[in-house]
Amino acid sequence: MDQLVRALEAILFLGDEPMSAERLSEVTGETQEDVEAALDRLGEQLEASERGIQLRKLTKGYRMYTHPAVVGYVEKFLAAIDRRRLTQAALETLAIAAYKQPVTRSEVSRIRGVNAEAAMSSLTEKGYLKEVGRDDTPGQPFLYGTTPYFLEQMGMLEIAELPPLESFEPDDQTKEQIVLSFTKALE
Repeated sequence: MDQLVRALEAILFLGDEPMSAERLSEVTGETQEDVEAALDRLGEQLEASERGIQLRKLTKGYRMYTHPAVVGYVEKFLAAIDRRRLTQAALETLAIAAYKQPVTRSEVSRIRGVNAEAAMSSLTEKGYLKEVGRDDTPGQPFLYGTTPYFLEQMGMLEIAELPPLESFEPDDQTKEQIVLSFTKALE
């Protein structure tokens, strides 16, 4: 398989809408004619090797689709996926737990400034967090940490790959703008 065919396969695999040969030419730096020839080769190769995907030419461009022969398997797979998105509260809670782990529910609530019970329960149910022990404080509340599923969803091998918190801190100019906006709001 030549490099252009390979590149086009990768680009189209990632795309969520059809891409024209003209756009693919711009992205790859190849002529439109070369791109169209490579797309023809890609389509033929996918069909000849009886792959689970196929390349289709549409009015708006080219796109990868599930091969009709395996659509039943894909439908079963998609039916089993948990499509619930994480809410803003859940994302905030998850970030706190990831950076502060092991952490108790009450610590997360204190940091967020609101009750985090529901978000913690949801994240545990969805497999992002798990109980990792008990705290030594009175009542011995559960300690929570992230799971391998969390790492997988974040594209990390280990928790040490989280970016440092300092990288999220605003620069001095942004801090000044924040102070000014608060000062004006209080006037």
